[in-house]
Amino acid sequence: MDIATFKQQLSESGYDDIAEKHGEAHAKTSPHAHPFAVRGLVIEGEFILTQNGTAQPFLPGETFSLEANCEHSEASGAHGSVYLVGRKHSR
Repeated sequence: MDIATFKQQLSESGYDDIAEKHGEAHAKTSPHAHPFAVRGLVIEGEFILTQNGTAQPFLPGETFSLEANCEHSEASGAHGSVYLVGRKHSR
């Protein structure tokens, strides 16, 4: 999926607070949750999302999503990652 189409889909679905994120090579987060839903598009590198003990890698052009309050951890592959995310806050 291309960036313009993804941004349009985010806006149409109520996702705001759209930002480009950068993950350093082999960076990892501890398990955590967000009080908002997230949808993302990988632009460069490899982004790895772990939920319920299962790690799923995402490559450029692939999208991922998380419901609000879903515990997860994030990691970047050997060459880091660049991804676009939108947040959908409860109203």
